[in-house]
Amino acid sequence: MPTKHQLAMEAHTDEMWGKLSEPFPQAAISWRPGATTQDKKKCIALAYIDARDVMDRLDEAAGPSKWSDDYKEVMGRIVCTITLYCPDGFICTKSDGAGDSDIESEKGGLSDAFKRAAVKLGIGRYLYRLDAGWVQYDELKKKIVKPPTLPAWALPSSTTMTGGETRAKQGAEQESATKTSESAPAAVQPKHNDTPATPFTGDFFAWLKLLGPEKKRIGDSAYYRVLKLNGVAKANTVNKKDFRKMGEVLAMVKAQPDLPTLSDEDEVFRLKAQIACQNASVDGQVPALTELLETFGIKLADPTEVETNNDLPILITLQIEGEDKRKEFLDAYVAFGGLPF
Repeated sequence: MPTKHQLAMEAHTDEMWGKLSEPFPQAAISWRPGATTQDKKKCIALAYIDARDVMDRLDEAAGPSKWSDDYKEVMGRIVCTITLYCPDGFICTKSDGAGDSDIESEKGGLSDAFKRAAVKLGIGRYLYRLDAGWVQYDELKKKIVKPPTLPAWALPSSTTMTGGETRAKQGAEQESATKTSESAPAAVQPKHNDTPATPFTGDFFAWLKLLGPEKKRIGDSAYYRVLKLNGVAKANTVNKKDFRKMGEVLAMVKAQPDLPTLSDEDEVFRLKAQIACQNASVDGQVPALTELLETFGIKLADPTEVETNNDLPILITLQIEGEDKRKEFLDAYVAFGGLPF
């Protein structure tokens, strides 16, 4: 039977996990442009946080001496491992990797790998459930004109801000003081529902039964991406008693948009686009494919999306319409060295 001390430490551990996954204030969220429309007037807004805010969150939730980070290079990618020492004595390690970013490549790669590993600890994971939709885009400045505002469920439950959050707020206030006020931007809408992740209240088999229809609704790529974000290879590998993890996975799966309905012709082209992306990643043709996509109005904010964005083939399918246009795309792909279909 657990002692009072053990129960108290378990409670402190649960509190720590809650603090780690708490949303950040609006001022701490930055936005970068994703895919753009063909006329380059609108783009998808992608939310992200600064690595320093992740460090502050770890300090505040676990304690400065209760976590560490380590880096190594694996096949040209920087992999970060974050080790967390929990109050109940459990040692949790999460790892993830990233390629070099365009700016300050080594530093950017370290920062991206660090943030990706932190997502597996729950830090900022809710940002993947946001769907800002299309927003105004300034192609000349390569910037979003009006950053979206966050919905209520994606904001902290308390008005008390900790160190990193206060710093972010002060920085945003200083920046806004130098600009003229503009009309308020539209609020971000949740992708499928607006319910934050909560511990699952059923049992393991009830959870699996709920996942089945959701997997069919959102498609395999989105489904397995959610599992990967939660550090899970397959649903049946989740600890049968980890109801918090089940709640997080189920909430993120439900937050994914419906899989687009494609005709038979669309599905054939989507599969060819998927093969093109996969082959380009293996054969070192990502720059050539990225340039080709731009000629068809598909501008990627980060070329690594060819390798990492599982929804890119669907985007290509929806953007390139008509038999002639699609043949032109596939012929151009083969022309720069891609395997013929």
